Amino acid sequence: ISGNQGDKNKRFNFTLTITGANPGTYPIIANDVTDNPTSITVGADGTATGAYLLTNNSTVQVIGLNEGAVCTVTEDPGDYTPTHSLDSGNAVSGNSSGAVTLDRDHSVAFTNTRNGIIPTGIIMTIAPFAIGICVFGAVFIFIICRKKRRSY
Repeated sequence: ISGNQGDKNKRFNFTLTITGANPGTYPIIANDVTDNPTSITVGADGTATGAYLLTNNSTVQVIGLNEGAVCTVTEDPGDYTPTHSLDSGNAVSGNSSGAVTLDRDHSVAFTNTRNGIIPTGIIMTIAPFAIGICVFGAVFIFIICRKKRRSY
C-alpha cells in the first residue's frame, strides 16, 4: 500500500483461481493475515478458488501445487490504483496477475496506491487577511468611539 492517502491497515479482497492442478488439499502458509483459509482444496476437475483478505505486507503461499497448474490472482482494489509484478519484475497496471503457469515457484506482488491533494497551508493563506480585517475594524471602532466622546 502506497501513496500519501494510502491506509496501511486497509484489507483488500483477493481471489486465487487454480486450474489444471492435481486433486487434493494443499496447505497455505500465511504471513500477517487473520481469518483466511489455511488450506485450499482442488476438486476432481483440477480447479479451485480461494478468497483472501490481505493488508500491507501480507502474504499467502500455496504449497505443493504441481507443475503445469495455472494460477490467476485477482484483486478488488476499491478506490486505489493497483499494479502488480510477477517474480519481482516490472510493475504492470491492473488488478489481475493473468494466468501464470507453474513451472517453478512464482510470486505475484500487488501494490495499491492512493494519492490525493492534502489541504495544508490554508490557515497561513487566510490568516494575514483575517488579522488585517480585525485590526482595521478595531482601529475604525476606536476612531468612532473617540469622536463621540469629543462632542460632549
